[in-house]
Amino acid sequence: MKSLETPSIARFLLLAAIMILISLMLTNSEFTGKSTGGVVLNLPNLNPGAIIQTTPGPSPTASPQPSPSPTPRPTPSPSPSTTPSPSPSVSPSPSPSPTPTPNPDFACGVNESGKTKRFVSSCGDLNQSNSAYFLTRDIINSNNEYCFTISADNVVLDCGNRRIDGDGSGYAAIFAKSRTNISVVKCSMTDWFYGVEGESIGKSAFSCNKFSNHMYGGLQFDRVTDSAAFNNTFLSGVYQAAELMRSNRNSFNENSILNGFVGALLTRSSLNTFYKNKFIGPTQPITLIENSNANIVSENTLNGPVNPGILVINSRSNTLELNKITSGSGAHLIDLLVANGTSIRDNYLVPAPGAAAIRLDRSQSNTLLRNKIVGSQLCPEGILVGEAGDEQPSKLNTIAYNDITGCLFGLNIDNSDADRIISNKIAGFGISGIFLTLSSNEYLASNRVCGAKFPNADISAESSSGTGRENTCDTTSYWNDQGQTGCTYRCS
Repeated sequence: MKSLETPSIARFLLLAAIMILISLMLTNSEFTGKSTGGVVLNLPNLNPGAIIQTTPGPSPTASPQPSPSPTPRPTPSPSPSTTPSPSPSVSPSPSPSPTPTPNPDFACGVNESGKTKRFVSSCGDLNQSNSAYFLTRDIINSNNEYCFTISADNVVLDCGNRRIDGDGSGYAAIFAKSRTNISVVKCSMTDWFYGVEGESIGKSAFSCNKFSNHMYGGLQFDRVTDSAAFNNTFLSGVYQAAELMRSNRNSFNENSILNGFVGALLTRSSLNTFYKNKFIGPTQPITLIENSNANIVSENTLNGPVNPGILVINSRSNTLELNKITSGSGAHLIDLLVANGTSIRDNYLVPAPGAAAIRLDRSQSNTLLRNKIVGSQLCPEGILVGEAGDEQPSKLNTIAYNDITGCLFGLNIDNSDADRIISNKIAGFGISGIFLTLSSNEYLASNRVCGAKFPNADISAESSSGTGRENTCDTTSYWNDQGQTGCTYRCS
């Protein structure tokens, strides 16, 4: 019998060893799918008889290959089926409609939404309540007494910056009486006696309008309450921009008044506000007369040949604050005549030669606080209180923390009584920093009066009486602080 060949036995033993090795490898991997010697075991389930698929893994030196799961890629441009990003060169526009519908004009403070829209092209009666009327064309050389009469409540007239032009014979471009909640916006009015005349109206607004070439005035209000005029422009040819008679709790804000004579005139009108208006050129920008009380005039700019800038007559408890007034004529910038309880504070005033920055004439219990006055050698007074020969002297005024430079006299107190002059800084004066004459019971404390241009008395009290303490100056005439000869402190 032929003996078994050694190579056959060797092959059999080798195959058996390989099978045992594979069995051990599968047992150690615990069917986790981990890489074992360059083989990745992907096991979708552990059911008996499941097919085990093996995928060759990357060799240690080869570049990694992408795995079957997706990898992040740059986001592609949107396809036509997705919402496109807006193109910089194309702006969206609304779908066309047979009749254009104006949007609410929030910039001019008028919301026209919710009102019935009506269109007008000629003068007439606006008599439908809860309506917004839109002017569709310019009106030229109208000979009507009134172009538009608003005879219903809750009405808006939007001119879209078109003109309402008269022939010079008509009384007003727009008239309203005994109405509430009306608005006039973006109308350009020319050649009427008045632009807008309102009588006994309330809760109304007049904004973004232009007034020019009127014989007399832009806005004329009589017994108007709780209303506003703002962002209007008053051009040349308007004698006075706005007149308020017996009108209360209104606001006149951020308007531009160019040229003319009177900017705003108040008669028997109270609790009104004038805020951030620009008066460039009117000769007499703001006048409050005859019991016009508790009004606020704040942050306005007045520049030009003002005569005066703000005039208050026979009125009380008004506030004039944070205004900037520069004059090119010889008139007082703030002038009070028989005006009481006025607060004049934080104003910046540049008086012209021949005029005081602030004058109080027959006025009492007023407060002048933290005003800055920049005068010149030809400015007679920074602040003038009283007038020689007045039958009724000024009295009981408080003048404190003001900064006054230039002018011949910083403070000229003439024929006044019992004023309190405290902590003012006065410099660069020509004759006297504080000059008292024909005045009594004056109180001066903690004022600094230094820097005279000429060798005159820093503080003078000729024919006057008063007491003082802790003032700073170098020279005095007829004045001594309590217990001192002259001022308590010296300038140097």
